[in-house]
Amino acid sequence: MRVYSVFRSINGEICHAHQGSICTFIRLAGCNLTCKWCDSKKAQDPFSGEEMPIRKIANTVEGLNCKTVTITGGEPLYQLRSLRSLVEKLLTIPSTTISIETNGSFPIPRWSDSLHQICWVADYKLPSSGMERFMNIKNYRSLTHKDFIKFVVDDELDYNQAKYIMHEIVAYGCGRATFALSPTSNMNPKKLIEWMLRDNGRGVSGKILSLQIHKILGLMEDSPE
Repeated sequence: MRVYSVFRSINGEICHAHQGSICTFIRLAGCNLTCKWCDSKKAQDPFSGEEMPIRKIANTVEGLNCKTVTITGGEPLYQLRSLRSLVEKLLTIPSTTISIETNGSFPIPRWSDSLHQICWVADYKLPSSGMERFMNIKNYRSLTHKDFIKFVVDDELDYNQAKYIMHEIVAYGCGRATFALSPTSNMNPKKLIEWMLRDNGRGVSGKILSLQIHKILGLMEDSPE
């Protein structure tokens, strides 16, 4: 499959292992969207990085000696068939846990029980991203209580749309995942917190704030290894 980079860092955003946890990242190449807020624009190119056998990817992960794995992109579901094979291979490594970050434009697969421990972190792209037209709440129907739906918020228009979409997702029956709100680099997080406190108890419950702590700490990684 096409891989942009494999590296070790901290989880800067929500995932099964929590923000700040040490993690091995597998950044896949190729994405079907061009979101304004993408922090890995070079990996959008499906010809970036290198073609790697799944066995080599797994061996690289083992060599980094960190079995908490986040698969990101690019867009992992852009390489769906190979993604499943990669996940199956990684789970043969004892004690490995996996989060997969996806942009929300593809239906999230309902894989077999043997893969049930995977955590999905799915975006819903809001108006400021320029990509909301590619969103469909039906894509989230396979998510469970261990998964997350993340909204990147740039302004009050985004925030109000996120509130509306949360209600729609719950009404459609996809509301088992945890909703997370993440401010863009343009937005003061305190303002987002103000809105969340104001609306607490008035609508969808269970929302959390997610700051991109890898950006705050200057730990961005954007070069193939």
